[in-house]
Amino acid sequence: LGLNGSVSYQIVPSQARDMPVFTYVSINSNSGDIYALRSFNHERTKAFEFKVLAKDGGNPSLQSNATVRVIVLDVNDNTPVITAPPLVNGTAEVYIPRNAGVGYLVTVVKADDYDEGENGRLSYEMVEGDRGFFEIDQVNGEIRTTRAFGETAKTAYELIVVAHDHGKTSLSASALILIYLSPALDA
Repeated sequence: LGLNGSVSYQIVPSQARDMPVFTYVSINSNSGDIYALRSFNHERTKAFEFKVLAKDGGNPSLQSNATVRVIVLDVNDNTPVITAPPLVNGTAEVYIPRNAGVGYLVTVVKADDYDEGENGRLSYEMVEGDRGFFEIDQVNGEIRTTRAFGETAKTAYELIVVAHDHGKTSLSASALILIYLSPALDA
């Protein structure tokens, strides 16, 4: 009762990622409510912890402490970036032999996403272009031919490929893949 039951709270001075914990959080000394003093990014700070001291107003004063662990959840805040094949202004040029048969590996589209879990898991798809001649593996990004090309085939084909993540609001990157058939049948 009275001062013996009156509790105040304070954060024990410490470091979180080489910074004073007071730059990350504050505490209401009367209620014990903890407030963030900045926004957190999962890619930079996955978690941190600090101690909170609870002290009563009695004489002598009694106290206890608890460790608070803050876990920063990942949000889908990183857009995929296509890293292969090499792009120039969003376009890659790929050359294949005119006599490439069905299932010939044209190229592999690869992308990076710095998010984790579903936010960083990528799928690949062709969204426009000469899709009747090629297919893409949704998981590994391999583009393969679906038919043979003859002497009368055109010399260039276009595909627009998209890499998208599986976040709740999906983010994506796209590339134009220009596929050229070499002039000689046996090149």
